[in-house]
Amino acid sequence: MQSIYSVPEELEDEADRVFEKYAHNQCKNMMYQARPDAVKYYYREIIKSPKTDAFASSKLLTFEEYMQCKPDWFTDECWESLCKYWCSAEYLKKRQLGQDSRKKILMALKTGVVLGH
Repeated sequence: MQSIYSVPEELEDEADRVFEKYAHNQCKNMMYQARPDAVKYYYREIIKSPKTDAFASSKLLTFEEYMQCKPDWFTDECWESLCKYWCSAEYLKKRQLGQDSRKKILMALKTGVVLGH
């Protein structure tokens, strides 16, 4: 396969490192966005009541509800695994920790308190 991109041989390792980091971040972002997108799909297509991004980010669905929202680019097996994860105690704990952390940051910004010192 021919590429429109080329890198001098001495920079190939660095180019590979940069690409790997970029691909990792893109994949992470896509996986993060899949859950709120599933919530928006569920409310728009199943409930017939479209919701905002803010609503979708804060709303959790049941496993059965998530399963009705599989994007075309996921295999059935991968989607089921991801839906199970979103309903797991591990995910819910990490989600709560993230929410608590964001609240602390917002409070620090509002009050001028420096965190971690």
